[in-house]
Formats: sequence, structure tokens, C-alpha cells
Amino acid sequence: GKTSKWIVMLCELAIRLPKLFPWACGTGAVLTYATALQKDIGDLIKPLADLLTEDAPREVKPVYHGSHLGSHEGLYFPNRSVIKLVGIDKHPDALRGRFSDGVVISEARDVRKLVNTMQSVLLPQFQRRPWAFLAIETSAPDDIAHDLMRIVKPDAYRRNAYVERTIDANTAIDPREKAKAIRMA
Repeated sequence: GKTSKWIVMLCELAIRLPKLFPWACGTGAVLTYATALQKDIGDLIKPLADLLTEDAPREVKPVYHGSHLGSHEGLYFPNRSVIKLVGIDKHPDALRGRFSDGVVISEARDVRKLVNTMQSVLLPQFQRRPWAFLAIETSAPDDIAHDLMRIVKPDAYRRNAYVERTIDANTAIDPREKAKAIRMA
């Protein structure tokens, strides 16, 4: 669900942004999909991205490259855009870069010092890029004192930038499957 949606959206942006902002994205868009754990890249993200892009036309289809000689692990597009795939592993410096057109942090509940990461590492990369965005998708953290609950969620509510979905919003499963999932939970 959430991960698939963001991979598709980031792929669309990687294709479209250089056309919309050629003066700023002349070398392609730079986007990031960050997970709390590096192992999730190989176990979940890469296989899912391969599945979602397997029938993409050759002129827009991304190719996965692992990190090598200073290049980031990521999905590389023919138009020179990249979706960097980053496992934070409690090291937010892995998100550092010169500039960014957008970042998605998956399962932010597992990222320590989330607000510091957002403010000191990510937001400076959005300067002079008014279209840049930061999106967080996550389940609720176990610790109610986590930055997500104390700072990020209330701020998102105030700005009308918070979206919450439950199993009731999932139209892809039938009522029996939904009832079973609720019983199991």
C-alpha cells in the first residue's frame, strides 16, 4: 500500500520534474526514499520497485544500481534523475546531500531524532526548490514521547497536512478478509 504508492509517485516525479523545471533539474531530479533500516532496501524496496516498473517503457524505465565508488544506491532513470534508496539505520547523515527535490521517510516511527534530521539534514537541501517536499509515512510509534507524536503530528494537523488511514479505507480487501485481519490484530 503505502510503499507502492510512494515508489510510483517518486518515479512519476523523476520523469516529470526535469521537464517542468529544466533550469533547476538540468541534470535530472534528485529524490530520496528513506527507510529506517538499510536491510529494507534489498528485502522490500528493490523487489517492489522492480515489480512496479517491470513493464515501463525503456525510455523512462529506471535501472537499479547499488552504491559504488561514491554513487548512491538507487533507481537511475534515462533522463538522469535518481531516486536514492537510503537506509538511515539510526544515522541520519546518510540523508545528507547538496540539494533535493523531495524525500519520503518510510516508517519514521523507527527514526531517532526525527525532527533534528528533518530540520538540520533535509530542509536545507530544499533551498531554492519551492516544489521540494518531505513526506512521512509510518505506523504509530510505541513511544508516545517520540518526535513524531510530540512535534510532527501536531504540526501536520495545524497545517492540514496530516492524512490517517485505517483498514476501513482499504477497498482492495473484501469484508471477510477485513474481519479476519481485525480479529487477528
